[in-house]
Amino acid sequence: MPDLRGMYWTDAEPALRTVGWTGVLSKAPDLTDSGYRSNQIAAQAPAPGQVIAGDAVITLQFAR
Repeated sequence: MPDLRGMYWTDAEPALRTVGWTGVLSKAPDLTDSGYRSNQIAAQAPAPGQVIAGDAVITLQFAR
């Protein structure tokens, strides 16, 4: 799993597709005071570095 933090949705999804990921992105509630700019990915699950299935669901939380 790549580190998507600091990216925007429009950058993260194509980057994942490029490496063969075919799953679904899920959006969790936004985070306040995350240290990221508004609309940047502030948290993700699975965590960066984890091995995931090619069709895994990836949950993203964005900075508010």
